[in-house]
Amino acid sequence: TLRDARALGRGEPSAMTLGCRVHMYVGPFRLERSGESVRVASVARSMTGAQACGVQVSWVDAQDQFASTAGIGCPEGQATADAESVYEYSPANGGNGANPVYLRFVREDPEGCAPVGLTLTLR
Repeated sequence: TLRDARALGRGEPSAMTLGCRVHMYVGPFRLERSGESVRVASVARSMTGAQACGVQVSWVDAQDQFASTAGIGCPEGQATADAESVYEYSPANGGNGANPVYLRFVREDPEGCAPVGLTLTLR
């Protein structure tokens, strides 16, 4: 739930493993003014070497309602999938007005999927 969201410290990498069935939140991220953004860098790797896909990532508001798209790649073998998820708070120009926001990770793969090692860093 949102109450169990994992906090991220700016510039402090946070490592976790995502199994086959995950519903997890990171945040909250509070923004002060229109035009401000939050950036979370991610490095995903397959824990077994098999292709590891199926993690759905999105920004959500405090009621767990969709606010904006985000994502991570599909790591395979020894390669990592690096990405950055950015949410811009911009209600003054008709953009996103959700504040605070959370980064939501959902994975509902069949048993036996490759676990994903994920490192997140708030920039």
